[in-house]
Amino acid sequence: MIELAPHTAVMIYLGLTLLTMLAIWLSHHFRQRKKGVVIPQQKLATCEYCGQLYLTAIEQKVSKCPTCASYNE
Repeated sequence: MIELAPHTAVMIYLGLTLLTMLAIWLSHHFRQRKKGVVIPQQKLATCEYCGQLYLTAIEQKVSKCPTCASYNE
């Protein structure tokens, strides 16, 4: 049978716990990294007349409000 001093057993226990936590964190980190960053193709616009919020294309300068049908810059 292998004899261990109490402080050695505690150090082995803490080391294994820290290694397990590091492995879980690394796997989570690399799994999230694969997803990448999504760049939105639309922006949130506010109608100047009725105050309605709606989505419009980023490159579009003038948009039409879906609620009151007025044109906004």
